[in-house]
Amino acid sequence: MAGKGLPDGIYTQFFTYCLLGFRWKCCYTVHVLGGTLALVGAIMLGPRIGRFYADGNPVRFMDISLALKLAALGGLILFLGFLGFNGGLQGLISNPGGGVVVAELIVNTIILSGGVSALCALFINLRCYKKNMWS
Repeated sequence: MAGKGLPDGIYTQFFTYCLLGFRWKCCYTVHVLGGTLALVGAIMLGPRIGRFYADGNPVRFMDISLALKLAALGGLILFLGFLGFNGGLQGLISNPGGGVVVAELIVNTIILSGGVSALCALFINLRCYKKNMWS
């Protein structure tokens, strides 16, 4: 990989540090900051008063079609965030080979997210809709 502008062992460093929970170019920082802000937001919002009836049944407050649209919008926002973060990990595209690396990162992000989404949809479909699988 040294011919493409990457130092030797960059993938080894990625698997060693990022997947074991240590820092690689701010993976750790982003996740700690995101988790901390999510905790602070949940504490500030407090419990969901009025979300359940006294007997424990949930209050239906949203039409299912709106919930699906909001879920799709959230998935798109998450995908764009992954695309920007993974593409920006390289830092510079002005170095020799830097543009190739950024292009590979973006293409891998798109392929991986599409593949994992398709597999999740397949397994959910197989698990939940056994009788009417492909309609």
